[in-house]
Amino acid sequence: ATWLKYRARQLALYPGGFEYLRNQIEDGKKILLDFKGFDTPDSIRGDIERMAEIGVEMVTMHADCVPAAIEGREDRKIKIISVQTLTSDADQTVLSNAPGDGVICPPSDVGRVRSLNPDLLIVTPGIRPRWYKRAHNHVKPATPGFAARAGADFVVVGRPIYESQDPSGAIRRIFDEIAEVRTAR
Repeated sequence: ATWLKYRARQLALYPGGFEYLRNQIEDGKKILLDFKGFDTPDSIRGDIERMAEIGVEMVTMHADCVPAAIEGREDRKIKIISVQTLTSDADQTVLSNAPGDGVICPPSDVGRVRSLNPDLLIVTPGIRPRWYKRAHNHVKPATPGFAARAGADFVVVGRPIYESQDPSGAIRRIFDEIAEVRTAR
């Protein structure tokens, strides 16, 4: 299946942003909504209910708000991914006992977190393919192969794809880097 990641603030800026999201879901896309929700428990519960209703499969939440998000999902299948730190934070440390179904984890912590909690979903931003040389805000970027070898379940790759002259080709090259690691296992 094709997974798409959207930042909630980007969708909110465009007229029909969430309708576009619903259409992508209806077309069979799986959505990780990078919401980074941080609000009162009642607001978070309501947000999760609405996201689950339109079919969002994974959503990021500030770690402090994950308990309210879990309450809001009730028996729905939406996965709650805990954000404990941003990959632009040089002092980032991710805990393996994060609340929720998974954690946003910088590439440098994936192996440690995976070894301590093998069942936790690990979503890894800050991914830069071998051929892409700019880190932008990420203080500890790594290749897709590094993240896959360390045990990441999902890698998040943005700029190397949307800044490319050939986005489809960029995606193929990223998949090839991951496949090299999986084949070597």
